[in-house]
Amino acid sequence: MLIEDASSNGILNALTKRTSKPAKVPQKEVNLVNSTDPTEIANGMARHVNGWENMSEDVKQEIIALNILARRMHNSPTMRINGDKIDMNDKNPQLHTMRLMRAFCSTSPDFINYMIGKLASLLRGTGGLTAEALNGALAYIDSVNPKSETEAMLALQMFAVNDAAIRALRTSSASEWADTVYQFGNLSVKMMRTFATQAEALAKLQRGGVQTVKHIHVDNRGGQAVIANHVHEGGQNARIENQPYEPSASLLSQDAAGDVMPMSSYTGQEALPDTRRA
Repeated sequence: MLIEDASSNGILNALTKRTSKPAKVPQKEVNLVNSTDPTEIANGMARHVNGWENMSEDVKQEIIALNILARRMHNSPTMRINGDKIDMNDKNPQLHTMRLMRAFCSTSPDFINYMIGKLASLLRGTGGLTAEALNGALAYIDSVNPKSETEAMLALQMFAVNDAAIRALRTSSASEWADTVYQFGNLSVKMMRTFATQAEALAKLQRGGVQTVKHIHVDNRGGQAVIANHVHEGGQNARIENQPYEPSASLLSQDAAGDVMPMSSYTGQEALPDTRRA
């Protein structure tokens, strides 16, 4: 009986192993279906995503919507690091090279190589020249969508300044010395302000330098201010009817920050205060 029981148990174990489903390997990569059709995406997710059948309908719909959004984003250029050498992605050199042209808004191989070299030098100086870091920098510059080499260079500077700000902030947070906390914390704040200034400069370049200026015209009869919004692209300033004086051309000066400030002048005699009329 003992042998038969053992044999029976062995047969039962063998049958159990044959009939049980093999365990799925934990998913390590995210699958992106090359489609914007919800039905095709759902079918693709069911084939390749572990646990898709157990997800709620809301989660499935959100994944499908995000897949559609991701497919509408363009792919950034990628590079490979082989020791001290930087190689292009050789899966499709034609596509890879044209993505680099788009990222730096240039068809000049010399300029593109110059920019990649500067990025590599920056990352190497901070001990972080890896394919992930370099491709991340390229993705950022590509996302700025530069319209000229100037804008591409400014985007590279913004990446460098942001990297310096984060490293200074990390040093400040990790230190136990008050002087180090203060010095590197202050440096990170300065870098973040510089980044904000660069972002503003980039925005001005991309919108073509058009500025919105508010002109404040004061009616001396009632002491009330009339504010008019204008977008200046050249030509004469707009007039407000029934003004007590004729406005002349605006004089442009700059404040300490370099912003253009409108200064109005006019001709004609000002009304005297009541105290001087007596």
